Amino acid sequence: MEKGKSIRCEICEYIPFKEGLLLAIGLLGGTFDPVHNAHICLAQLAKEQLGLEDIILIPTGDPPHKAPRASGEMRLAMTRMAAEEAGFTVSDIEVKREGRTYTVDTLRALHAAGGDRRFVYIIGTDTLYQLPNWREFETVKTLTEFAVIRRVGEDVANAREWADSIGAKVHFIEVDAPDISSTQVRLCIQRDEDISHLVPGCVEKYIREHNLYAPRADLLEKLQETLQPRRYMHTLGVIDTAVRLAPGYGINERQAFLAAALHDCAKSMTAEEMFDLTGADDTWKLYPQTLHAWAGEILAERDYNVFDPEVLIAIRRHTTADRVMTPLDMLIYVADAIEPGRRMIPGLRELRQLAEEDLTAAAKRCAESSYQYNLGAGRTVHPDTLKFLNVEMEDEV
Repeated sequence: MEKGKSIRCEICEYIPFKEGLLLAIGLLGGTFDPVHNAHICLAQLAKEQLGLEDIILIPTGDPPHKAPRASGEMRLAMTRMAAEEAGFTVSDIEVKREGRTYTVDTLRALHAAGGDRRFVYIIGTDTLYQLPNWREFETVKTLTEFAVIRRVGEDVANAREWADSIGAKVHFIEVDAPDISSTQVRLCIQRDEDISHLVPGCVEKYIREHNLYAPRADLLEKLQETLQPRRYMHTLGVIDTAVRLAPGYGINERQAFLAAALHDCAKSMTAEEMFDLTGADDTWKLYPQTLHAWAGEILAERDYNVFDPEVLIAIRRHTTADRVMTPLDMLIYVADAIEPGRRMIPGLRELRQLAEEDLTAAAKRCAESSYQYNLGAGRTVHPDTLKFLNVEMEDEV
């Protein structure tokens, strides 16, 4: 939303802020991982429409339900820069607090800081229904009122009834806010997409300077240190193949690169290590040759800071396929089979040509070839491969 865009403010029967004797301070808490334009827009509109004296942005420290990607100090730094441009205040009370962060502790501390102030905690409609689950909510509702942001056209009747039933002082504001989330910002960075329209310029600069939310910069160097030379050369071949084919199928090239680069990142592990890492049960002993894909999915996030779910699932599926495959899934599945370093076997030349023309058909042919190879080797075919081939019993092919 552009700065200054109007909203409709519906104040409940509680005393309007400007008529009260106490200052009204808005509180906007969150992980701010990172802070983005929707946060700032929301704070601006809440301040204007509710007549608040100030808005305090409060980055969480160690929240009980989320695990931030950036450190508390980094999230605090980004929030301070964005708030300074917008004319808001930032509190480090939760970032500095040791242990889990709970709103009730923050509110107690703010009241203890002195001064005659009323606090209005800004939340979404979905959060309103979760308030009774907050730690010491009976105390929380004596320490703050709530400004509930509702979507345009959203009926407030049920929400108002709910607020009354739990004894919360609530003010409703209808906001046509920009559709931005911190998750969206982080994924754009993972996918090497533009974020200039999503975050303040100062925040974007900070993210770039500190390489936040991006896969580790020395990804290939680490792979080269970890994998055997032959495996590493195979990985480079899969990267080249996947990145070359990606544009023709409308696939993001960064996603193709990451999935291809990390598809075999667990190959240096022993079977025992992979079983320990994944927690796989004994049924996986029937097809241990596929377990490195599951282990690789875990290592990609843990060791390489790749958390794009589409990339992770493509790594997971690159040995077995699955009933439903995305274009990225099929791309990595096929690239693994046809990369230039693969030994020439009957049908490989035709498979490479098919991959240029029809990715789905190429993936099906790869699965059929894998199926026949495993049968010939006396191995049990993974059930996900059978699902992809729409086969219920192995002897039906």
